[in-house]
Amino acid sequence: MKPVEPLYVENGPVKQNVMMGDDVDLTKFPWPRWHQRDGGPYICATAAVTRDPESGYINVGSYRYMLLSKNTVVAAYWLGPSWRCHPEKILGQRKIVSRCHLSRPGAGAFRGCRHQPELGVSEYGFTGWMRGAAVEVTKGLTTDLPIPATAEVVLEGEMLPPEGGTQIEGPFGEMSGYYGGGARPAPVTVIKSVLYRNDPIILGSPPFLGASRGILSSRGILIWNELEGLGIPNIIGVNYSWGMTIIAIKQAYPGHAMRAAHGALGERPVITAASSSWWMTTSILSTSTM
Repeated sequence: MKPVEPLYVENGPVKQNVMMGDDVDLTKFPWPRWHQRDGGPYICATAAVTRDPESGYINVGSYRYMLLSKNTVVAAYWLGPSWRCHPEKILGQRKIVSRCHLSRPGAGAFRGCRHQPELGVSEYGFTGWMRGAAVEVTKGLTTDLPIPATAEVVLEGEMLPPEGGTQIEGPFGEMSGYYGGGARPAPVTVIKSVLYRNDPIILGSPPFLGASRGILSSRGILIWNELEGLGIPNIIGVNYSWGMTIIAIKQAYPGHAMRAAHGALGERPVITAASSSWWMTTSILSTSTM
């Protein structure tokens, strides 16, 4: 993987419309209450852009946001690998957080596979490598963070430290079919500016059949990738769907299928998916060499 660093541009579609200061009104956008026991109205198909105040490292992650008022939200920030030395500094020093929608493929979700942005490598650079072209970014109006120039909506704001204010966030019905994370205090973010396209599109996943919840099927690609990394030969295909991993192999030796099953059960993409779904089954379809 060779990162393709983002390309700064002066303007972009995201700057077609602007709300600043007292004019900020988040209720102009749809904030659905997606599920019966959600803690409040949410927008969740997001990318959050933050900067480590010491190293300058730019992180891009995906989190859910619950609406509190016309200019405040509360977010569920999970302390994953790219945040382990990052969030405490942001909260303590009141660093600015920018949020955008539909800005990039889910580069942050690829942590855990062999081809991933290592710590210190920007997800923007990783995304540029994935798409074969630099991501166009522009500077925000109340921050100097790089925001995608083609984003649908960007919210720029200040995440308050705990003493500045917390609110209960959650629970929220996650795409795996379970309420995730419970209800817990989380830092409030005060939105200082909003940038958005004409007629912006905001994505979500309604809780009914046919709502295209198949994004987790991408884990099949990650599992296949890691199985090959373990040296397991003759893999024909891998599919992951809602807790079930199906692996097709051309059997080459006794125990080949069992080795593939054990490899899949121990791989990080499967373990992560199983913990989020609470259950997991691995099936092996082997084709005879005879």
